[in-house]
This record gives sequence, structure tokens and C-alpha cells, in this order.
Amino acid sequence: MNLVLLRHTSVKAESGICYGISDVELSENYVCEKNSIIEKLDNSIFDYIYTSPLSRCHRLANDISRGKMVVSDWRLSELDFGDWEGQSWDEIYNTVYAMQWFASWRDIPCPNGESLMQMVLRVKDFLSEKILNHKNDTLLIVTHGGVIRIIITLLQNLNFEEIFKIKSEFGEITTLSFNYDNLSLVQNVQL
Repeated sequence: MNLVLLRHTSVKAESGICYGISDVELSENYVCEKNSIIEKLDNSIFDYIYTSPLSRCHRLANDISRGKMVVSDWRLSELDFGDWEGQSWDEIYNTVYAMQWFASWRDIPCPNGESLMQMVLRVKDFLSEKILNHKNDTLLIVTHGGVIRIIITLLQNLNFEEIFKIKSEFGEITTLSFNYDNLSLVQNVQL
């Protein structure tokens, strides 16, 4: 099985603003970035296409699907930052709750949001239900940087303490190849 992970293209969000599940707009460079992705996918044929329901992913998935059905799944959404959504990270950093959260970001949920480990559980649930049953298929998942990092961490049995060492740029394509006993990172292609 081949698993292709595609992070959505750049967004129109002010630098330093916290957004996870907020449905932010795509940047004015969307068409150019989408065309670059299509060129890099080089006529790849996908047996199944899954996407986050957020428009920055869903639109890209539909635009590159060539008419193939795109399945939206909420478990592929970015981290729910709760009350922090739309706020400046500079303002968030100075709160008492944020200091506690940054000290234990794996287990403490964002205020009225979720923790990293809650997100990991939903992504793991998606993988167990949807992905691990496709033995000889080529799958595309159009999603967010956090989800991609979690998928790679889970599938390669990495330590979650090092999750942020995994790079995932806007429009980046990561291909993982499986056989029954082996998983390997085939390529990482950026816009």
C-alpha cells in the first residue's frame, strides 16, 4: 500500500494567529500552488481520497480528485485550540493556563479544546478504521500539518516528544510505502 499525505496550501491568516479548527481562507496563491501540486503528483492515480472537512483541505482534495469520490472525515481536522482559536499567540503565551499547557502540551487540553493525545486518539481511530484495511491500494489524505505529524509518528513508532521535528510545509507531499511488515518513507516533496 502507498499512503500519500498532502498538507493543504498556504492560507490567508495573519502571522502569529492561532488557528486549528478555524476555517481560514486559502491564500491568493492557491491556484498556482494547486497547479504545482498537481504537477508533482504526476498523474498519480488514487484508489481512495480522504480529507479534513475544513475548506482549506476539502477544496484542494476536490480540485485534484479528477472526479474520484472524496471522503471527508472530521478525525483528520487540525487540533482544536478551543478558546485560543483566532487569538494572537503573543497574547496566549502570557496567560497562566498557557504556561501550564506548554509545560504539559501532550496531556492538557487547550481551554474548551483538546489535548494532543486526544487528537492522537482520533487520528489513530481513523487509521485503524479506514487505512489499515487497504492492503494494495494507493491512498491520498489531504489534511493538516499536525495530523500528518501524528500519522508519521504513529506509523513509524516514534516518540511523541519529538513530533515537532517532523516537518510539514504548506503543499508538501509525503509518500509512505507499506508492505505487511515494513513501512518506509519514500519521498517528501515540497511546493
